[in-house]
Amino acid sequence: MRFVTILVAAVLAPTVAAQHSEFVESPIQPGVWMQARSGSVAESSPASAAPMTTVHAIPGFLNPSAIVKDGTKLYVGEDTPLVRVVDTSTPGAEFVAATITTPVSPIDLLVKNNTLYVIDQDRDTLWRKALPSGAWQSLALSGPNASQWTYGNILFPHPTLDKVFVVHMWENSIDVVNLTTWQLEATITDLHHLPERIRFNGAGTQMAVLCVGLSAPSCLASGPNLAVFDLSTLIKQYEVNLQGDCSLELVTHFDDAYVVRNGDLKRYELINGSFVDELPDPLNSLAFGRNGTTNGRELYLQGNTGRVLRVDFELSLLEDAIPVVTQSQVWFPPIEEMTAFKPCDGRVFVTNRNDKTVSVVQLPHGFINYAKPCAGSGGFLPQLDATGCPTAFGHVTIQLSGGLGSASSFLFLGTGTNNLILGSGCRFLVDPISAPFLSLPLSGLGPGAGSWTIATTMPPAVPVDLVITLQAAILDPGAPLGYCLTNGVRFVFE
Repeated sequence: MRFVTILVAAVLAPTVAAQHSEFVESPIQPGVWMQARSGSVAESSPASAAPMTTVHAIPGFLNPSAIVKDGTKLYVGEDTPLVRVVDTSTPGAEFVAATITTPVSPIDLLVKNNTLYVIDQDRDTLWRKALPSGAWQSLALSGPNASQWTYGNILFPHPTLDKVFVVHMWENSIDVVNLTTWQLEATITDLHHLPERIRFNGAGTQMAVLCVGLSAPSCLASGPNLAVFDLSTLIKQYEVNLQGDCSLELVTHFDDAYVVRNGDLKRYELINGSFVDELPDPLNSLAFGRNGTTNGRELYLQGNTGRVLRVDFELSLLEDAIPVVTQSQVWFPPIEEMTAFKPCDGRVFVTNRNDKTVSVVQLPHGFINYAKPCAGSGGFLPQLDATGCPTAFGHVTIQLSGGLGSASSFLFLGTGTNNLILGSGCRFLVDPISAPFLSLPLSGLGPGAGSWTIATTMPPAVPVDLVITLQAAILDPGAPLGYCLTNGVRFVFE
């Protein structure tokens, strides 16, 4: 059965508690603030069935900060005039392959068109050199510029245009630099208080700017704001008053903007700025940090206790909280930067200044299981699994096990996650709610012995970056509801 071909056609057709505390200035790094804790902030284990993950560290760093990926290489900035180049071609055996001397301490950096760009916390000059051995060139930026806390998120390259946007937080301005002509094209000043993050919509036609608000290090904000600009004119289209606590991070996915603050995570539509939803209580009181990323399948956010938090795009639940920092204190503003490889690679890289390492979080390739199944006859939990890589010509296997032998099963398909409580421990996990996509009988006899397996090759053309979710239901007279449900499976076409 050409299951995936039909699947693609169908898709194309239609108690986590945060303990808030005061901030004190670092005794060893002036201008950097530490979150003073009277106790610990704990992210409890999520209620879902978390995938198996491993974490290992790449040594050889002093004070790693900014991190960007370019093919199979990572470029990591330090609080000293150098950039370390990490070879990531062999998962589990990543290593520092080269060191590049820089004219300034590269608080932020980017690699574009085989050229390395670096900038320091003064933000008055942008530097570049052709890789691997070009000479350094400099470009003066708008000024004067106040020296800022030593963390990245200064340079934001456009996803398709040969331009970079440089944030001047204390001056409430953004420089637009043409990387082809090596000229300062414009300076945007129509901003609210303290711009800190820039992200773009999927088409690259809109620029979202997160303004953290006038604030002290205690994050008692005044005027946190999301401003969205038309990139063809650099004219502001609208603003969203975020109110309340100061904003920390902004991540975009297609036409959605995810705003991370000290105590909540909310989603807005970039088209008009309307509020969509938020991570539900009690999860929406997490101690988030200032960094986040996405691999196209889910969100990865920094927890202030040195963890990577994994959240689905629908903000239905916290799916994983993965420790990556072993030192007891986390400096604020947080020093971890993050970047994620595509799901078929499965790795998330995090720089840890406290540990002087780059941590590698290795997640399952291609497919991720989420949430828990509910029990059928005999208390057996039916399990839905998928392996392979959902890319053109990729080999994919989908398997159901642990069901009632010879029973009927129904496979549901969606483009997002759900968390609809049905009772007796059962939840419908696929969005939108619709009729089952496929019906299959289970082999075997008796409780827990039923299964089926579908193996196929992906078609030559797949809708890249489209998220798909799957869940199976089994008719089971011995289950409390007369049926039971598997866990969910989520993947993204690559």
